[in-house]
Amino acid sequence: MANIFVYIFLFILLYGAICDLISFKIPNYVSICSVLLFFPAALWAHWPIINILSNTGAGALILAVGVLAFSFNLIGAGDIKMLAASAVWFGFGGIPSLFFSVAIIGGVLSLALIVFRRFVLPASWSRTDWLVRLHETTGVPYGIAICIGVVVISPSLLASGH
Repeated sequence: MANIFVYIFLFILLYGAICDLISFKIPNYVSICSVLLFFPAALWAHWPIINILSNTGAGALILAVGVLAFSFNLIGAGDIKMLAASAVWFGFGGIPSLFFSVAIIGGVLSLALIVFRRFVLPASWSRTDWLVRLHETTGVPYGIAICIGVVVISPSLLASGH
């Protein structure tokens, strides 16, 4: 796949991760732009339409399962959309690697937040709203784990040429 598209996709995910860290929200346009960027990337790489449709189906499946998980309050809506948008890039064959990578990074992130929240926030950090919110909120900004997990397995995107 044309590397410039992959790098732009990774940059968009990084932006989403930063938004999630600061506000516990991932803007919808992060996921929308990520998905829309996939199509010119796939066309530029001369993918057959069946492969493009298959990857789109992978994202749709993750979105559908994610909506179910959201209904049980297991994951945030922005996280689901970001993960589904990433699944479009990796397709059905890449979903296991994507999930494994995101789960490992998410576990490390969750443990780090548990430790961070056990300590008293230093006075100099208390003047930074997003750090206070991160310290006091019980949730996990999982967009960070999704972004880092995708970056970890992104060499497969950079090497793919089908």
